[in-house]
Amino acid sequence: MPRINSLVRAARQALLAAASIITLAATPSFAAPQTGVFYFPGWRDHELGLGHDLPWEPIKAYPERKPTLGWYHEGDDAPMAQHLAWMQQYGIGFVVFDAYWLGEEHQRPLMAQAVNAYLRAPDKRGVQFAMMYANHDGRPRQGQDFYALIAYWLDHYLTRPEYVRIDGKPVVFIMGGEDIDKKARAFGGSARQLFDRAQAMARSAGLPGLYFVGGTGADDPLTHGAGSQMGYSAYFAYNYHAAPAQPRLSHSYAELDAAYRAHWRWFMAKSDLPYVIPTTSGWDNRPWGGSADPAHDQSVSTPAQFQQHLAAAKALMLANPAKAPLSVICCWNEFGEGSYIEPTKGTGLSYLEAARAVFGTPSR
Repeated sequence: MPRINSLVRAARQALLAAASIITLAATPSFAAPQTGVFYFPGWRDHELGLGHDLPWEPIKAYPERKPTLGWYHEGDDAPMAQHLAWMQQYGIGFVVFDAYWLGEEHQRPLMAQAVNAYLRAPDKRGVQFAMMYANHDGRPRQGQDFYALIAYWLDHYLTRPEYVRIDGKPVVFIMGGEDIDKKARAFGGSARQLFDRAQAMARSAGLPGLYFVGGTGADDPLTHGAGSQMGYSAYFAYNYHAAPAQPRLSHSYAELDAAYRAHWRWFMAKSDLPYVIPTTSGWDNRPWGGSADPAHDQSVSTPAQFQQHLAAAKALMLANPAKAPLSVICCWNEFGEGSYIEPTKGTGLSYLEAARAVFGTPSR
């Protein structure tokens, strides 16, 4: 696995010192809370590797979800340039790319075409980026898988000046916060062991460390001290489907919004670590086969409902700046799950306009 040589490292450290970028303090205080968006890199034929070799085909039965840009080839430069232009114009300060890693004998990224297009973009338009390890696919299966991923990310992503940082540390999202510990224990390790070695690797690359953010919900075992013991710095969630301790999934966006707010309140009152506030445009999984509870696929917002949802998240951030440093919207482009704000034939710019109404255009 190639490593950053000393000359490249020195150059990147100089860039970090000189670049005018947003670097949040450990207990940030800012007038305009920053929001980002999760980006699902699944829209390139034959390269998904997760069961949808022709990913646009199931979406075509739902013409209102057709992107304004058409059935584009993800990873091409033109679509990414337009995505970044929209994000900057409508108040999205950063983009978090879902990331997959093909471990064992392969040790390479899977579905990296979107982040690669971002990195090639000559004008990032003031939009930073971060990575989320989507570890819900049964990985890592051995410690080397995780260490190889971290080594690759250090070489390609984490030392870049555009990368999102808190307290100077690159923010690394782990989708299944508790699950990574379960996977590690299956091969004789632990999340703490994985994270400790990753921290040492980051320091060797000239960074002060990594800011690990673990995916979890209110009152999950991870949130009762286990998260900090594993080495997490904060919590988040990719999405929620029900309120805490509620077995029934939401049957409307009003119910889904209430469920999110219940999770938020719990974390503000009881969490031992900061919380990156998750927000959502809704849920309708029919293109991917539908939810086990069909009524759950009625959890779709209107732009007005979405704007109210974001406004509630912003109010929480303003009231709890030390505990809620960031928020992230699910999602930019989860067209199969019905969680998207990217302009489409059916919604146009309405969801981006809702985001801008709440968060405004990020100051640079």
